[in-house]
Amino acid sequence: MYVNFAGLDEESARDAVFGESTAKLDEIQGAYDPEALFATAARRM
Repeated sequence: MYVNFAGLDEESARDAVFGESTAKLDEIQGAYDPEALFATAARRM
């Protein structure tokens, strides 16, 4: 699966692409981008 075409707004797609790192990436995003300025439109909902 390619990250650019993964449809990362779906939880299963995020897990397929990032695997065990998904939780850590969410933690980092929460620390550095708590308002989701750099998140995709789907993740802001």
